[in-house]
Amino acid sequence: MKYFYIKYDGKKYYGLSNGIRISEDKLELICSLFEKYTPSFMERDGDNLNLGYDDGIIVIENYQNIKDTFLYKYFKEEIDIMTRREEKTAKVIKKSASIKGVVAGGAIALFLYMAFVFGRGSYMNNNANIIMDEPVGIEYASMTLDYPRSPNLINQMNMVNYTNLANIYGGRFGIDPNVILAVMAENNLEHTYEVNNRGRIGIMNVPYERVSNSLSYYDYVDGVFLNRSFSLDELTDMGTNIEAWCALFQNYLYGNNYNAMVALELMNEDYYGTVFNAVSSYTKEKYGELDVEDPENYYYKMGVSDFTDLGWLSILMNDEGKVYSEEVLSYLPSATEIKFKSLDNGVRSDDISISIGNNYKQNLEIKNT
Repeated sequence: MKYFYIKYDGKKYYGLSNGIRISEDKLELICSLFEKYTPSFMERDGDNLNLGYDDGIIVIENYQNIKDTFLYKYFKEEIDIMTRREEKTAKVIKKSASIKGVVAGGAIALFLYMAFVFGRGSYMNNNANIIMDEPVGIEYASMTLDYPRSPNLINQMNMVNYTNLANIYGGRFGIDPNVILAVMAENNLEHTYEVNNRGRIGIMNVPYERVSNSLSYYDYVDGVFLNRSFSLDELTDMGTNIEAWCALFQNYLYGNNYNAMVALELMNEDYYGTVFNAVSSYTKEKYGELDVEDPENYYYKMGVSDFTDLGWLSILMNDEGKVYSEEVLSYLPSATEIKFKSLDNGVRSDDISISIGNNYKQNLEIKNT
């Protein structure tokens, strides 16, 4: 059951979603969304009013006081009905469907919308039309590559010049700065000002089309959820380019159980379904046919939850036998520990640490001297 609180502090009302305070303008937006829906039940709890909508409940504190505010118009009928009834008969009141629209699944969509905007529960997983479950609560994982380390040494040396930028945006978005630097290096540390033939731009090779749509993300510096899109002109600025990449990458991390390899591959692939199909088909072959509903999504969720099995990457190899995520991480020394800040049900929780190892041993020919 999802709860959304309309809190009263003695002077004014504000929203509260799992401990995260919501501004007045956002609160009015949410209230307006529920104006046309009929709650499935109303329940008075002392001075509070609980309104049930499918799998969610809105709790209005000191609901009589809301009559003096701009929010009253959104819940006027419910509050007026509750006010007219005696408390002993108002414990559970079914409303007539003629008052507003009938609840028929619409409110579920609204609660999912609220979950997306305010980080309560799930982010939309942009590589497929599914909503991932919340992260499983991993705090530490070990990821082992078996890949030749062949980074551009000049780029590897020059990564240090961008450390400050990586630290700034990594801290703001909860992304390990080493990953940001490695992506820059893989893109030759070159900031471009025009969209290339893949629809990408800037030092982070940002996919313009994806970030031109509104993204929801968490700002760890200010401790708030934000929504914004990025214009083409904005992406020509190096700092904004990094910011846009981080916002999208944070979405991919959260929507895919903080599986960094999956998130990196999603950033690189031009078609959302490519990574989905690789993970899903590999996992299906690994576990065999399972008698589950929506098997493709089920296999995908299983695959992204397993940090240790990277066999699905072989499906994404190019003609040269290279995989983007491993190319990126080859810029980091073996045994590097990368950390991402996590959100558990919309609340900041412990960092997730991933240790990157590399088992690859290049065959060396030892010559007699």
